[in-house]
Amino acid sequence: TPPAGTPELLLDRAGADVRLEWSMLPDATAYDVVRGELGLLQATGGDFVVATLECIADDEPSNSIIHEGDPPSGDAFWFLVRGADCGGGPFESLFASQVGLRDPEIEAADGACQPFPTHDVRVIARTGDEPPERPGEVFTTFTDPDLNDAGQVVFKGNFDGPLSGNEGIYLWDPSGETVERVVDDSFDSSPPGQSGATSWTSFGPPVLNEAGNVLFRGNFSFGDNSQGLYVFTPTIDTVIFDDNPLQPVPGQPGANGFTTFPFSAGVLPLVSDNDFGATVARYLNTGFVELEGVYLGDSLAGIVRVADVTLAPPGQPLSTFVSFDWFMSMNSSGDVALHAEYTGGGHGMYRFERTSGTLLRIADTGVTPPGQSGLSTFSLIEGFPSMNDTGGVAFRGSYSNGTGNQGLYQGDGVGPMQLVVDNSGAFPVP
Repeated sequence: TPPAGTPELLLDRAGADVRLEWSMLPDATAYDVVRGELGLLQATGGDFVVATLECIADDEPSNSIIHEGDPPSGDAFWFLVRGADCGGGPFESLFASQVGLRDPEIEAADGACQPFPTHDVRVIARTGDEPPERPGEVFTTFTDPDLNDAGQVVFKGNFDGPLSGNEGIYLWDPSGETVERVVDDSFDSSPPGQSGATSWTSFGPPVLNEAGNVLFRGNFSFGDNSQGLYVFTPTIDTVIFDDNPLQPVPGQPGANGFTTFPFSAGVLPLVSDNDFGATVARYLNTGFVELEGVYLGDSLAGIVRVADVTLAPPGQPLSTFVSFDWFMSMNSSGDVALHAEYTGGGHGMYRFERTSGTLLRIADTGVTPPGQSGLSTFSLIEGFPSMNDTGGVAFRGSYSNGTGNQGLYQGDGVGPMQLVVDNSGAFPVP
């Protein structure tokens, strides 16, 4: 509720300036002060749209300010103050002698103060609430929220009570303000692709896409191995890939299945709007040696190899990949941008184009940066790509034997790489 009433305003000289001090309102935490010219107010018949010239205090937490400057010769300044909370209280005098309303005209003036920010805060879940489908249990803690543009929120919740299990993933929908269980570690919820005797044991941070579907890593026991990546939709839970030894590894016939999906703190699996999940995964080859690759999983079409350590990087036919950075980027089409190292000490930035199944080189340590001479080559390409929905990938790279030593670049692996900015001295600071 906006503050009621209008503060009493006092003016006093402070050297060449003016000190404004006002009485505090009991329900205000901040104040707005506007200034105008009395001559304009008189000439326009009291039009505050024209006569309000400046907001001299916007959401001011104290009850006084110093204003510098004098009005033009023969004119005078006028000042008004109000409580600023919740969109702002009135500038009205509340006296019967006032003609018309000030507030609508002051709000429409170019010199108006911006409204105090307001927030629609809704409670999704609280400790002590009963989790969905867990009668008699209570939530104890919450972690790892994720939000989409529709306002849906997915989160992990821990709970306590007389039944089995103690954690789950939940989805809140703002349209009905309802919380539903995506999955939890009770005995009545088994991983897709595993037998009914299999039970969940823990979950990684969930990721929510714009379709309202949830991608998560889950660990389980009493099944065929121990972990996988899953997509939850409003109608079904679907496994994207797990470490079942019977699940084939794309590009590796005879391999003995995936072993781990190595996520560290702050590194999440990726999900597009079409339920494509991308991850670094390790697998056992036919000799039971653990190797590594990057894979794109589709909840409907299965698993696609993006790259693995048996492949040569694009543009480096005499080398093979050695390792893949866990920080990747994915766009809504399911393309994947990744950073990888290859034999010989090189590394590069790549884009996997999902529609064609092609891995494209954007840049590697054998490439000359745009804007530099042929004697200069990238020496370091940082492994934190950002990709847009057209397939453009932005990254930072350092180079040697050039003018300057680092820059920001953009490329899609198809057209020429573009220089965004570098420290060569050719780009003035805006």
